[in-house]
Amino acid sequence: MLVLAPERWHGQSGVGRYRVFAACLAFVAALAMLRAGTATAAAASSCAMSRPAITYLPGGGPAPPPDQSPLVPCAYHTGFGAMEPSFGFVRDGRILLQAWHTRPDTPGGAPPYSQVVRSNSDYTRWEDVSPSATNQHPQSFDPQLLIDPRTNRVFSVDFLSDAQPMCSTISYSDNAGDSWTTSPLACGGFDGESIGTGPPVSSPTVGYPDIVYYCTGTTPTSAPPTTTPECSKSLDGGRTFVFTGTSPYPPFSPEQDTFAPWGGDPLVGPDGTLYVPKRFAGQPWIAISHDEGLTWTQVQVANNGSGGEANRGAVDSAGNVYYAWVDARHAPYLAVSRDRGRTWTKPIALGPPGVREAALPRPAADRPGRVVVAWLGSTNAPGHEPFYAYCNVLLTPCDDGSYAGATWNGYLTEIENVFSPLPVLRTATVNDPRAPLFTGGCSADGACKANLDFIDAAFGPDGTAWGIFVDDCAWKRQFQPLFNPGAGQCADGVGEGVFGRLVPASRAAAVAPAVPCVDTRGFSFKLHHAPHARVIRVVIYVNGKRTLTRQGHNLTRVTLERLPRGTFTVQIIATQSTRSKVISTRTYTGCRKTPPRIRALHHRRRRKRG
Repeated sequence: MLVLAPERWHGQSGVGRYRVFAACLAFVAALAMLRAGTATAAAASSCAMSRPAITYLPGGGPAPPPDQSPLVPCAYHTGFGAMEPSFGFVRDGRILLQAWHTRPDTPGGAPPYSQVVRSNSDYTRWEDVSPSATNQHPQSFDPQLLIDPRTNRVFSVDFLSDAQPMCSTISYSDNAGDSWTTSPLACGGFDGESIGTGPPVSSPTVGYPDIVYYCTGTTPTSAPPTTTPECSKSLDGGRTFVFTGTSPYPPFSPEQDTFAPWGGDPLVGPDGTLYVPKRFAGQPWIAISHDEGLTWTQVQVANNGSGGEANRGAVDSAGNVYYAWVDARHAPYLAVSRDRGRTWTKPIALGPPGVREAALPRPAADRPGRVVVAWLGSTNAPGHEPFYAYCNVLLTPCDDGSYAGATWNGYLTEIENVFSPLPVLRTATVNDPRAPLFTGGCSADGACKANLDFIDAAFGPDGTAWGIFVDDCAWKRQFQPLFNPGAGQCADGVGEGVFGRLVPASRAAAVAPAVPCVDTRGFSFKLHHAPHARVIRVVIYVNGKRTLTRQGHNLTRVTLERLPRGTFTVQIIATQSTRSKVISTRTYTGCRKTPPRIRALHHRRRRKRG
C-alpha cells in the first residue's frame, strides 16, 4: 500500500491531500522513462533439518508428538526484489510471483515498477513474464496477483494508470504468463487493491465461468470522500468491470481509523458467497454478500481487538471460512466459521512460546480443516504499548525508537485439523533466526521494512504449505535514498523474495538437490532462454560479486574460471532478445578435477602395473 506519513496527511484538507499525492505522482512521472535492473546473488533451495517445526497447542502449551513425519522448513530465494509479494501455482506446479521494486541509481528508487516472474519446476530458475513487457500495463505500488484455481487463469492488477492516474489496470493470462490481455478497471478506486474469483450466484457470465471481483480503497490513505472499501465485478473474465452495489462496510471516520478504506482480499466460496475481511471499529469483522456484492451483512469475528488494517482470510472447497489477524496486543490469531461466516470459533492463538509480537498474518486453506498461516514475528520486540507506529521508510523519515534492535522472522504455522477442540499447531521459521529477515520497526498495520504491508501464503499442488516473505538482509539498496539515508542493510525497506515451504522430514532430502562438484579452474554451462528468444546479454555473479559480463547476438554457453573452493552460489542474469530476463541461481562446491587426458594416462599406467 502507498501510505504517506499520517501526521503529514491528516492535517490537510481533502484538496490539500490530493495535491500532496499529485506531487508524488508528478515526481514518479518525471522519472517514468528510467528503466534499470538489479542483481544480487541468491541462495539455492535448502531445507533446515536442524530446525524442524515445533509442535504445541493454542497458546503455546505442550502437545503430544504428531503421528506424521516432522515438518522441516525449506527456503527458496528468487533473486528478484519482491516488496508486497503475492503468488500462486499453475497446474503444472510452477509459481508465478508478483511484487514491486525500486530502481537502482535513481533518487528514492523511483519510479517503482512491478514484475511478474515465473519459476521453473524445481524453483531454482525464475523468468520475467511481466505483462508490462509487451502490453500497456502500468507499473506501480500495490501489485496483486491471483490464479483462479478453477480455470488456471492468472490475473495481475496494478494501480496508477498512465492515462487516468486514479484508475487501475488488470491483465490476465491463460498460458501461465506467456501472453497477456490488458484491460482498464473501473475508475474511482485505487490503493490497497485486491482481487478474488469464484462462481456466480445469479448473473450470467460471458466467455468465462467465474466472476472476477476487484476491491479497493477509493483514495490514497484515508482521505475523503469515502472511508470504506469499494468493490466491482467482471462478468466477462476481467475485460470490463461494474460496481457491485453498496459498500461492504458503512463509513468509518479516518480520525478513528487511519486505514478505514482498506480491507483484505475478497474471498469467494463454492456457492458464490462473497466475503471481505477488515478491521472495523478496532475489531476483526467480515462483510458477507450472498448477491454478488449488491447488499452486505457485517459480522464481528472476535472481540480481542485488531491491530491489522487489512485482515486476511481464506475459503476451502467446502465453504469453511478462515480469518487471521493480530489482536490489540499484537499476538497472531485464527478463527474459523463453518456456517458461511455467521458464527465463529473461539480465537486460536497461533504464536509459539517466545514470540512477543506479530504482523501481517496471511492464511491459506487446503482440504477442509487444513490451514497454513504465514506471518512475521519477533522474539525481542517490546511486546507492549506504545507499539511501533506505521512509518514507511521509502516515503518518509522514520525512527525505529524502542524497536531499533528488534529482529523479525518469517513464520509458517500449519494446522492439520483446525476443527478439533484442541488443534495441534506446527510452526517453523523460514529463515534461521540468527539471520533475521529484517531489523527495526514493524507495525501491525504494515510498513514492515521490505515486506511492507502484506505477504502471501498458499498450498502447492503436492499439498505442502508455502509462504512468501521478503529478506531485507539479502538485498542491497542500489539507489540514492530521499529519506533515511543512514538506514543500513536489513532495515532500508528493499529486499529479495524468499519462499518458505513446510515439507515432511522424510521428503526433505529429495527437495533440496545435491550440490554438484565443479572444477575450480574452469566450469562451462549452457544458458537458458525463453521460448522463441535468444540470449543477448549475460551477467554472472559468484557469491554476490560480478564475475563475468558478455554481450552478443545469440549467447549459448559461458565458462567460469578461477572459482572458489568450498560451497559457492552462482547467479546468472540472461537478458533475452525480447528484453525480458531469465534469472538462474545455482549452488556448487568447488573442487579440482583431474583433466580427462591425465585420467586416461593414469588408467593406462594402472593397467600396465596390473
